Formats: sequence, structure tokens, C-alpha cells
Amino acid sequence: MSLSERKSFSFSRFEGFMLGATLLVALFGAGYTVGWNDASELAAVESLVDYHTWQIDQSVFTPHTGDKMFIDGHYYSDKPPVPQLAMAIVYQAFQWTTGLKAIQIPGLLVFLLAFCFSGLAYVIAVFCLCRLAERVGLPEEIQWPLVASFAFGTIAMTYSRVCNIHILMLAVVAGLFLLLARSTDPGWKFFSMGQLCAIGSILGAGYGIDLGVGPVLVICTVIFLACRTRSLVSLFIVLATAFPWFVLQHALNYRIGGTFFPATRVPQYFLFPGSTFTAQNITGTGWAHDSFADFLNYFTGMLFGQHGFIMHNLVLFLAIPAAVVGWWETKEKRGLVFLSTGLIAGVVLLYATTSNNYAGQCCSIRWFVPLLVPFYYVLMLALKRFPAALGDLWIFAAWSIVLGLMLWRHLPLSMPLVPDLWYVNAAVLISWVVYRGVRFLTKPNSLPGPS
Repeated sequence: MSLSERKSFSFSRFEGFMLGATLLVALFGAGYTVGWNDASELAAVESLVDYHTWQIDQSVFTPHTGDKMFIDGHYYSDKPPVPQLAMAIVYQAFQWTTGLKAIQIPGLLVFLLAFCFSGLAYVIAVFCLCRLAERVGLPEEIQWPLVASFAFGTIAMTYSRVCNIHILMLAVVAGLFLLLARSTDPGWKFFSMGQLCAIGSILGAGYGIDLGVGPVLVICTVIFLACRTRSLVSLFIVLATAFPWFVLQHALNYRIGGTFFPATRVPQYFLFPGSTFTAQNITGTGWAHDSFADFLNYFTGMLFGQHGFIMHNLVLFLAIPAAVVGWWETKEKRGLVFLSTGLIAGVVLLYATTSNNYAGQCCSIRWFVPLLVPFYYVLMLALKRFPAALGDLWIFAAWSIVLGLMLWRHLPLSMPLVPDLWYVNAAVLISWVVYRGVRFLTKPNSLPGPS
């Protein structure tokens, strides 16, 4: 049954299974540990609710993080403030209900916020991908390995375990793509007022969550809407709906750091005793490399090194040629292919030029988690056109789930998983070569072709 043939609130057997499985993952994995990244977030949340300030000096979590800024004699979290404000609302409701404070139950607060934000964001992202695969028109036999590899064979699963903005952005991008994909339906003419407001709200939320990926997402989406709708009124509705989020983000930046841009771009705020940050390794302050050769080496390492995004998400090896295949799809889908490639290229180049630390001590490149959605979208289009590649997909999906489970156990805020990472990458390559060799010997004309 196609997505257009059933009510939006009903679930297929496949969607029901994925919802149940991902909820279990989110529930049993949430709040396992505290690293610098999530401790910084939690310190701000506790301080907002219990001490009514953005200063994190008194927080029980502050001694556990180095991700902080020193401004006018006080410490502040260096993470975006908008998600912290949302988490503070949940913590305040929890405190009103139970009377418990973070200093009494720090472990429970870690679990609560990790599940309510990262865990549920992961579940939402997987559900949106299920619906996106159905809207693209993929047969169920292709949906199973593809979405399962997204849910259990990418770094999304491991980032569902701790508070972080990147898994939130994954849900934002997944929801946005699902909405925009309506324009690829047969007979589509325009977005309704409600759909435009939803697109604007999601865009604004993404901008507020992450000022790295967010602005690139806004630019790419506005270009897409301008070309697809050819309507200034539609663009105005989207941007007007997103505008309050833009204002909130920059107002909070100014309130905390005295600058409308992220305070993390001010190197002086990181010059305090014990800080591991310097003007040379702070992300987002400008060109971060000694030479162009150094940049190319770093760029390559972000995708294929021991931190490599593609090396940690094995199905993405198939998405590389899929981007070319996506162009062959119908004219209506080319807009989302352009949006996908623009978002991927824009975010990767942004961080490749303005960073040099591979996102710190974490699983792969945490900044790139939201890019899983555009990668998988172009892969969907390729698999729809070349369904005979199902066998290739199963090989990469199976090994990706093996690696995904290893990374889930290894935790997101830890050192790279080497040499096991290399072993699994070698295993998938050998398995695929053997599969293709056997197929060629037994069926010489078995190379995937268009349906």
C-alpha cells in the first residue's frame, strides 16, 4: 500500500517493527555515560532551572567537561543555547512533578534528557526515513535492508545514547526531506499553507539547533523552494515562520557572549587555566590549515580516515555512484538531488576549511550525522532505478549493522574504533568482490541495470 493510499497516522508492518525496535534502542541505550559534549549541555540545563542563569559555575556537571567558555569571570557552556532552553523546559517539568534536582539524581537526569531528546530524535529520524522510502516508491524488499542499515548500521544509533545537537539535526533534516518530497508526487502543484508553515518551522528549528549545518540547510532549501514553487509568497511564508527562531538564536548568543554570532568564534573566551583550546584548534573561526595540501589531507581523512564518515557508515559507499544515478531520475526529483548534494558539499567544505580536530574525541565526525539523510535519499533513487542491486545492498547493509552494533557499544564520545574499523571495512569489500565475482561467473550479464 502506497503512502498516498492510507492515512498518515496508520503504520505498515515494516514501520511498526522499526518504531518498536528503535524505541527499544533509545530506551536501553540512553544516558549510558557523560562526556565533555553532553556534560556541557547538562550543566547549562541544570544552571538554567536550578540557579536561573546561563553561568555553569555551580553545576554538578561542570567538573566533567572542558567544553566551556570563560566570560567575565564565569564559565558558560560552549554549546548552542536553543536546545539547552528546550531541555531546560523538560527538566523544569520533571522537577515540578517529582521535586528532585540534578544534584540529587544526576544519573536520572542524564537518562531523561538523553532519551527525550537524542533517543526520540533518533526514532523520529528512522520513521521519517521509512516514510521517505515509501514515498520514493521503493519495493518493501528494498526498504527492509536500506532502512535497517540507516537505523542500526550508521553512527545515528550510537549518537542516540547521549545528549547532542547532531542527532537532533538528523531528525530535523529527515522531517524536512519528507515534507519536501511531496513535491515529487505525481500531479503535485503547490505546498499548502500548513505545509509551508511546517517547512519554515523545521528550518527555523534547525537553524536554532546548529549554526553549522543550519544555515547551509536554510540556503539550500530556499533555493529549492524558489526553483520548485516559483512563488515569492511561498518563500515569504516559509521565512516568516522561521524568523522567530533566527531571532531567538542570535538574541541568546548576544545574551551569553555579547555577540550575535556564536561565542565560540571568540578565541579569548577559551583562554583560561586548563583549557585544551587555542586560537589554532577552535572550529569556525576561519581557515584552519597551514597549506592547501594540509587541507586536502584533512578533507580526505574526514571521509575515509580512521575518523572517516563513509568508513563508519558503510552503505554510503553505494551512495557515491548513486548521486550520479539520481540525476537520471524524473525532473521533479532532480531538485531534491541538487538539495542533497548541495547540503552535503556545503557542510563538508564548511567544516573541512574551518576545523582541524576531526570534531574532537568522538565517533567518526559528529558534525556530519545529519548528512545521513541526503546520502540515503540519493541512494533510494538509485535503488529504485536499479533494483537488481539489492544483493549489493544486502552485503553492505549486513556489515554496516555489524559495525553499527560495535560502535553502539563503543559509545559516541570515545576514541576511534581501530583496528576493528579496518577489519570490518576489509570484510565488506572482500564480501562484495566475492559476490560480484560469483555473479559474473554464473550470470555474466548480471550487472545491475535500470528497471
